[in-house]
Amino acid sequence: CARGVHVRNIGEETHIDMHVIIGYGTKISEVAYQVQSKVKYTLKKTVGLSVKSVNIFVQGVRVTNL
Repeated sequence: CARGVHVRNIGEETHIDMHVIIGYGTKISEVAYQVQSKVKYTLKKTVGLSVKSVNIFVQGVRVTNL
């Protein structure tokens, strides 16, 4: 389990939980969808692994000083 990423194998299925921090003002649903899609695509393309689910958990919101 890497920091912020937990991979679970249940039977023949692989499930990934990712804990992220989102920048203030970012549309959370859009970021979550993009991360899910990219993780599934990259794992399938690079190692041939089909992922059953990618769960995104928002741990917080980062606010930067402007």
